[in-house]
Amino acid sequence: MLFPLLTVQKTFVSTPFGYLSRRLLHKTYYEVLGLTRNCTIKDIKSAYITLSKKFHPDNNTKDASHKEFLKISEAYNVLSKPDKRRLYDWELERQVYQKSFNSRPRPRPPPRSPRSPFEDEFIWRRYQSHNDHDNYYGVPGVKRLSNGVVAWFCVFFTVICATIQFYAIR
Repeated sequence: MLFPLLTVQKTFVSTPFGYLSRRLLHKTYYEVLGLTRNCTIKDIKSAYITLSKKFHPDNNTKDASHKEFLKISEAYNVLSKPDKRRLYDWELERQVYQKSFNSRPRPRPPPRSPRSPFEDEFIWRRYQSHNDHDNYYGVPGVKRLSNGVVAWFCVFFTVICATIQFYAIR
C-alpha cells in the first residue's frame, strides 16, 4: 500500500461487511478535511487552514486535538500535491475494487470427469516429452549442455570476437 489511510492501526474486522466496517472505523484523507473527491486544490487549502487553526496544539492543549492536527497535516501533505493525490486516488480505487471483487461469491469450477491422466492428449504429450533431450536446442544430435558450459562458451566467443575486432580496426 502506497499511502496508509492516515495512521491506521492494523485491525482485522471479521464480519461479512468487513470493508464497510473498516470504512466506518478509518477515515480517508478527504473525510478528514471534510471534502469530496472532486474538490479543487483551493478547497483543500482552505479546509486545511480552517481545520489547522481549530486543532493546532498551541490553541488546544488536549492530546486528541494534537492527533487530529497530525491527521489533518498528513491529509494536506498528500492531497495538496497533484502527483501524490493521483496515487492516493488510485490506491483508494484499487482498494474499493479489490474489496468489492473479493466480497462477491466466486463461481465454482465445473466438476472434473473421473478420467485417467493418460487419456488426456496434452498430459500424455508432456509426460512423454520430459525424456526428449536429444533435440534440446532444436538441432538434431546436439544434447543439452549445462549452464556453466554455455556460459564459458559465450565468454570464449566474446573474447574471440573482441580480439578480431581489435585487429580489424588497427
